[in-house]
Amino acid sequence: MVRITVKVVPQSGKQLLQWDQKQQVLKCYLKSAPEKNKANDELIALFSQKLGIPKSFLTIIGGATSRRKTVAIEGSLSVVDIYRLLGIGDEAGTRQQTIG
Repeated sequence: MVRITVKVVPQSGKQLLQWDQKQQVLKCYLKSAPEKNKANDELIALFSQKLGIPKSFLTIIGGATSRRKTVAIEGSLSVVDIYRLLGIGDEAGTRQQTIG
């Protein structure tokens, strides 16, 4: 399992993933509002699509009601593979930690 930290920007009018060099965190801009779990569902759907894995392999394990979330990703993908598939540079992937 791999855990990554994501800073979510809900209701941004766009879907975009980018590495925030200053904060050293993956920022995820979402169209959905942060109500009734809509933004969380959009985040999981976006990661599922970009990574090519089922939604069931993704879980928000921290920060479900916060803008800063921790997402657990099941499967055999490495941190570097995940960031590459998300379109984020290698420098971001090497700073994250692989768990288990």
